[in-house]
Amino acid sequence: MAQLFPTDFEIAQLEPSEQRVLTSFLEQLEDSWIVVPNIPITVDHQDTEIDIALVSPDRGIVLVEVKGGIITVSEGQWKSNHNKIKNPAQQVLKAKYQLIKRLNGIKLNLDGIFITHAVAFPDIVDFPAEGAGTDCPRNIVFTSTDLLRADLALNHFLREHGPVPQERINAVLRALRPDITDIQVDGRYVKGTSQRITKVSYDRLGPSIGLDENLRIFVRGAAGTGKTFLASRWATRAIRRGERTLFVCYNRFLGEEIARRLDATADEQENLPDLRVGSFHSVANGILGTYAPAVPSSAGQEFWDTAHAMALIENKQFITERYDTIIIDEGQDFKALWVEALEGFLEDPENGRLYVAADEKQTIFGDEWVAPKGYTTMTLTKNIRNTRRISSVVQQLGGAEAMDTSPSGPDVTVQRVGGIKEARKAIAKAINKAVAEMGIPYSQVIVLVPHRSDRDELLAEPIGDISLCRWADRDEDNIVCETIHSTKGLERSAVILVNRDEEPDATLTYVGASRAVAYLAIVGSQALIDLVSA
Repeated sequence: MAQLFPTDFEIAQLEPSEQRVLTSFLEQLEDSWIVVPNIPITVDHQDTEIDIALVSPDRGIVLVEVKGGIITVSEGQWKSNHNKIKNPAQQVLKAKYQLIKRLNGIKLNLDGIFITHAVAFPDIVDFPAEGAGTDCPRNIVFTSTDLLRADLALNHFLREHGPVPQERINAVLRALRPDITDIQVDGRYVKGTSQRITKVSYDRLGPSIGLDENLRIFVRGAAGTGKTFLASRWATRAIRRGERTLFVCYNRFLGEEIARRLDATADEQENLPDLRVGSFHSVANGILGTYAPAVPSSAGQEFWDTAHAMALIENKQFITERYDTIIIDEGQDFKALWVEALEGFLEDPENGRLYVAADEKQTIFGDEWVAPKGYTTMTLTKNIRNTRRISSVVQQLGGAEAMDTSPSGPDVTVQRVGGIKEARKAIAKAINKAVAEMGIPYSQVIVLVPHRSDRDELLAEPIGDISLCRWADRDEDNIVCETIHSTKGLERSAVILVNRDEEPDATLTYVGASRAVAYLAIVGSQALIDLVSA
């Protein structure tokens, strides 16, 4: 039986099709194989995952893209249960190139490590002998029949070679899953402990997922307590029930990330449910269509606060789009008028579901927020995202207490700087610690600043030989530099928080610091150092 890595990975978090494939590999492959699920990777400037990697010291690495449902291909168009999907072979091929770029970026020796790719379709029993085009030959396809003897199927495109030393295999595993805090080797068995909100999320929040039987739920919790985790699981359950589902947040980047996850769930349903995901203004424009308000050149804050919401309210009678479940994340940044406008698009106002998740202490856009009345309320009290050392900083800024089981993690790095040259040197030092010492890939490191002017100043030139980029341009060989405002709701393995303001904003500092999962570096003025050291 193959080894699961990380050892504590919560299989229940995967889509049903991915669970079946993962289980087949674990049961069918011998114990020299290491099965690594859910690998974060940046492809085409978007965050995505490699579904499964199979790692063997003797056979190399196989990256596997999983697609559930009845798979068909006609004139180059792939479909799952009649729903159009991307070419899975091209998806995993692109991911392979990005992974190689990552491994080269951390200067990992790839000599003797054979890296290839495959696709798995667990809901079909056969696939044409001629394959599906030049990029998807039959020998790289695992059907449900092939998965019964996955060990034999691998022989179709793998070969034996000299064993790769264990320390290099460990380096590969660390690069695949940068969230692993500890790798232990016991004979030929490799163990790893994940520090992301996986097992602890299900253990702690699993019972709360079933609360979506209530029609109105308000989830209150500090940064990292699992609000988006719950909201996403509720959306997934609604999609699987065939409900028309609307998921709305404030941050555009977060909306794009949630959309990617939920679209994958929707694609596997036999009857594709209506699903719309995004930030409030993008969702409003999508619903309104030709009724969307034109943006005047003089548009100010009042326009963005009211125009789209009023257009939704005033034109609802002319729009047929309706939903059974509406989920609002980052509710603290929503105007009451926005919630009222969205609620009007419930098909059944009495029996439709409306869920809101919020952290009042993260209100950085607009007025003080007031919690909704008449909702079933649940409060999340434990920080399940950050290491204990990061959590101690976040907690004194207004965050929640860490779980007792959270790993301690490395020390938070704090460095006072004056000018931009000092700041660049401190950033370079923090990047070196994250990448060279901790093995965190560039794509999982982010530099956060309070102002656009700070961002643009840092983007003007590289940090040593490392290129910084905007979020929309992210890749495996550069590091994102963005404002705290634009990345609220997201997370990265390593965060370098830079603020040279003489009066740093405590709320922005709280939001920025809480984005870090494994490593946090704080670079800035003495006032910033005093704020995080109080």
